Amino acid sequence: PLLKYAKKGKDQHLSLKKTHFRLLEETGHTDYVDYDTNKLHDFFNNPFGNDYKVPQLLKTNLRNYQKIGYSWLNTLRENQLGGILADDMGLGKTVQILASILKMLEDKKQILPNGKYDHANEHLYNLVIVPRSLLHNWVNEIKKNTPSIRVLLYAGNDREQLRHYVDKVDIIVASYGIVRNDIDFFKEIDFSYIVLDESQYIKNPNSKTYQAIKQIKGKYKVSLTGTPIENSLRDLWAQLNFLNPGLLGSFAFYRKNFINPIEKNDDQDAKDELKKLINPFVLRRSKTDVLEDLPDLEESIIICEMTDNQKLLYEEEKSKVRNKILEIYGKGKLKQSSIYVLQALTKLRQIANHPAMAGFEEEESGKFDEIINRLEILQERGHKVLIFSSFVSHLEIFEKYFSKKKWKYEKIIGKTTKRQEAIENFQKTEDINFFLISIKAGGVGINLTAADYVFILDPWWNPAVEQQAIARAHRIGQENKVFVYKFITFDTVEEKILKLQEQKKEIFNNFIDSNNYFKFFPEQTIIQLFE
Repeated sequence: PLLKYAKKGKDQHLSLKKTHFRLLEETGHTDYVDYDTNKLHDFFNNPFGNDYKVPQLLKTNLRNYQKIGYSWLNTLRENQLGGILADDMGLGKTVQILASILKMLEDKKQILPNGKYDHANEHLYNLVIVPRSLLHNWVNEIKKNTPSIRVLLYAGNDREQLRHYVDKVDIIVASYGIVRNDIDFFKEIDFSYIVLDESQYIKNPNSKTYQAIKQIKGKYKVSLTGTPIENSLRDLWAQLNFLNPGLLGSFAFYRKNFINPIEKNDDQDAKDELKKLINPFVLRRSKTDVLEDLPDLEESIIICEMTDNQKLLYEEEKSKVRNKILEIYGKGKLKQSSIYVLQALTKLRQIANHPAMAGFEEEESGKFDEIINRLEILQERGHKVLIFSSFVSHLEIFEKYFSKKKWKYEKIIGKTTKRQEAIENFQKTEDINFFLISIKAGGVGINLTAADYVFILDPWWNPAVEQQAIARAHRIGQENKVFVYKFITFDTVEEKILKLQEQKKEIFNNFIDSNNYFKFFPEQTIIQLFE
């Protein structure tokens, strides 16, 4: 193996990339004299063995497995090696890499212990590249977990103006598409960290996205993904070649030595060699691996971005109803017009969720795409998911997709007669991963403790209704740790309702009933929903 990866160097010496250091160790030569080589020796013999002090300014308490991931990321950085953090969904990949970036900024005296910036030091640039649907999630996560880190959301049509702020921030967050389009700008910057979220986006080495991102210069490279291999071993090469160029040789070499022997002949020697090469650079923990560290229930809000056409439809409808509502308000009849207001809000919610719900059959939905991406990962891992919506038409869109993919599922809506049969099938049948449930129909009398994920597709006024939905999975007798995800479409009425929920939690919990949403709101607040 050593001769397979070594190159001919000067004076007939062999030259070996440091990512292949383990192959050198297997020759029995371990008498190293320089500091960097000894560090590599320590890393390859125990990649996950270091214990780094958590940054002072981190606002989140890391769980034990997250501390291991955080320390591994720091060890990679010290050796200028790249890695894939491939933990299961919900285990906190984002906070682990943010803690590592914060640690670097603190070590380099970029950020002082009091949270102030030391402008005397060299400025460090860091780039996080994400699917468009996750842009706002990343900004929110940075503000929540590492508020001392200055962040720039690099998006929209005024990007040339945003470039003036690059020297004033610590992290730039941009989508794969924007980075590809603006690659002439990004390739001129020397980045410290380059982080790829959902790095399967670059799995095709012939794609324009991969070719663009390969041009960006970065000292420390990290990928985050729950699915480093989606379809075949081909997916792995591009990701690892970005992180550690040459680790797996050229693509032709990789195909000859690994893809063909493993996928065609199930060659165990090839499997063992590939594992040996990549293991130090991939950290993967499933939910079952870290159960002791997990809380019984964890809730997260996922902010979803609309597609361009979806955004146009939403803004057009919003302008139309806003003008009408201002007209009603001017006549002093807004409270009496609650039916019209509710209909207007419903139409906006439908477009924000999926334009097809409002009659725009051909249009796509950013939220739908984000949810499907997550469901595909959970389907592959064999998790069971409860999927709640207050719209039957929303569930039907997912049902149509599941049928097309031949995914097995159960469903309860108001018309469902064989409820108990559906419940028992989901609870007892291993390959039924999804349960579509109308929030009204599934509010009471259902025990679904086989599920370990709950998706709330379109949160509405009353948090108590959502808690009832969560309780279908998380209740006495539950052996699983439950992750709950609420999906909110950015810059829509959904976000505004979420803020109102927080502001008026006590009112919602005690007084709101399903027939009068507006009883406790000033008229000005209702108008603000349509701004």
